[in-house]
Amino acid sequence: MDLVKDGGVELNATFLFMRPLESHIALSNLPPPVVTSAPGELPQVFHGDNLPVFVRKFENYPAIREPGPEPVECQWVRLLDRKDMDGASELLMIGDFSPPGFMRRIVTRGPMCSMTWQANFLGDLPDIGDGYWLVRTIGHYTENGANSQLMQVWDDRGNPVVAGQQSTALFC
Repeated sequence: MDLVKDGGVELNATFLFMRPLESHIALSNLPPPVVTSAPGELPQVFHGDNLPVFVRKFENYPAIREPGPEPVECQWVRLLDRKDMDGASELLMIGDFSPPGFMRRIVTRGPMCSMTWQANFLGDLPDIGDGYWLVRTIGHYTENGANSQLMQVWDDRGNPVVAGQQSTALFC
């Protein structure tokens, strides 16, 4: 599917859908990280009126009080206005919003832009109402203006809902 604006392709997406199939194999090997902070216990990571409009659509709180040296970000995130929003769209927006794993290492901030996205939805998508999603991004390559990272999302009960990978361009 192509999304076209002013004669140019703005988005190219491929969607694959399937119904559940019976199988003798069952594996769920994506335990949530150990969190040390609940939503609202620590100040929001991104806040204020000078943020891009898209970023202001979310609340986000650190899920780990004292992060280690690894290029990992772990946050509680929720979309502020969920009216008429389906779960898959909400999770794609949250994935696009979530900061890269190297975020704490940035000295000079600048724009970032998603280049590619792969999101694997894991089973039925839960509706957690106004609850928070636990989002972890793990950087595994950042150099020469390019970043590649793994992204994972759990519901508020610790069930994995999305495992994916993202590539971003860095203008900083």
